[in-house]
Amino acid sequence: MSESGRNRELELLTELCRELIKFRFQVGMSDARPAVFIRDASGGVSWIIALDESGEHFELHHRERRYLVTDTAGAGAAIAAEVWKHAGMSALRP
Repeated sequence: MSESGRNRELELLTELCRELIKFRFQVGMSDARPAVFIRDASGGVSWIIALDESGEHFELHHRERRYLVTDTAGAGAAIAAEVWKHAGMSALRP
């Protein structure tokens, strides 16, 4: 991947991190492979989100869901809903 492609990937993942923080998730980013992770209540990583090969979608690996990178706010809200649904929780508003 080119340096400009890598920078774009990191910028998009950073934007997604900011959106997920609005939903009060504990999030971080991986250095090994550019990805965003969401920690569970015990501090373990339970959800990993990365860009797909095309760079056009965020992929939620736990459920293999895809969300457009052109709408990070929408992707963040959809990922939050998926996490809460899986955990059996009702949605929180940012």
